Amino acid sequence: LHVDNKTKLQAFIGVLLDHIIFSAGTHPPPLQIIEELNGHLFALSKAYPMQSAEHFVSKLNILQKNLVRGLQDPLGSSSKTFPESAELVFLRVLGATWSTSDLKHSVVGPARYLMGAYLGLGRVRNIKDIASGLYLCSLFMQYEDFSKRLVPEAINFTVQSLLLLSSSSYTNAKSIPGSFPVPDIDIIGSKLHFKLKKAKNIAPGHPRLFDIVNETLTGEQPKLDLLCTALELIRRFSEVYKPLDGFIELFSPIVDILQHLIVNKLPTSVHDRLSQSIDHLSRLLKFAKQARKPLFLQAHKPIPIATYIPKFDAHSSSYMRNRDPDADRAALAKLKAQHKKEKKGAIRELRKDNRFLASVQQEKQDAKDREYKARMSKAFASLESERAEQKKEEKAKMREKRRAGKKK
Repeated sequence: LHVDNKTKLQAFIGVLLDHIIFSAGTHPPPLQIIEELNGHLFALSKAYPMQSAEHFVSKLNILQKNLVRGLQDPLGSSSKTFPESAELVFLRVLGATWSTSDLKHSVVGPARYLMGAYLGLGRVRNIKDIASGLYLCSLFMQYEDFSKRLVPEAINFTVQSLLLLSSSSYTNAKSIPGSFPVPDIDIIGSKLHFKLKKAKNIAPGHPRLFDIVNETLTGEQPKLDLLCTALELIRRFSEVYKPLDGFIELFSPIVDILQHLIVNKLPTSVHDRLSQSIDHLSRLLKFAKQARKPLFLQAHKPIPIATYIPKFDAHSSSYMRNRDPDADRAALAKLKAQHKKEKKGAIRELRKDNRFLASVQQEKQDAKDREYKARMSKAFASLESERAEQKKEEKAKMREKRRAGKKK
């Protein structure tokens, strides 16, 4: 392999990402091709994470600059306060490539902040913005599926979408229960509501997101599909956030809002879905209220009942210590003293026994040592006598040899 292949592959990550974004911007976008390219992008990002992160972060910076530029006139028709189909696909690819459950991540963290800014700062102007925002809410659902972190912007936008798409009994934003910021209701009013005569015979289905975002699909069908999508998102959010301590305070106003939606003249399937959502949320709220327990003060010792018996000082003298006016306490003290005395006596006897056993054991050991020493002394004496006789014989032999030499 060539030495420059590694550098070329790192640069190819940016080319591949640009191609995915460009393909997503066409109509209709080739989703199957994008899915296949996403697998290659994931493999390259796994091999070269630092370089891949730089490419993703650079794209996020571009999106953030476009958002800041669009927020200068958020209600303008040409302002890009919500992402287009290419940006939505990019955010979807980002969530499929990187780990979204990390608390701090150099790529997913900025993406999460950017998506929250879209939902929290962007102003809804038409059905296209609602479709883009609901897709971001579904992306947040995907991102936080494992970590289950609360995303208030997603819940706020979903509730606002319900109020914008369907007529309700609320006249302005101040009359809406809860703490949901829905400023667009006072501006848009009923412009995005269903036209009941046209929507009565339409069956809800899956929203054709890219057709709605690219403004090639109009009419009442996309509104109905997005309304059902918002109801489904509310149900999924309730399942994800039901372990939260503030679940009751968060979803009780949502139930009130759902109950005040006017859907009687809409198709029966929409009315059934709304009823199912209300029943589901009511059931979860009931369980949450049953599981909630009130706070308790810190446990402390019970306050003793006042007594008028004179205080007894058990430490002033032995005379007072042995004359306790409380009979039970005196008996207990006597029993403790007797136990202590018996314990000392038992310990003393055990020590005597141990000393006696040690002395007997020492005597036995001394006898064994004396016997061993006597045997060894006797053995050494016999060896020394034999060695002396051996030396005496050797000297006699040497003398005989010398004499025999002189005679010659």
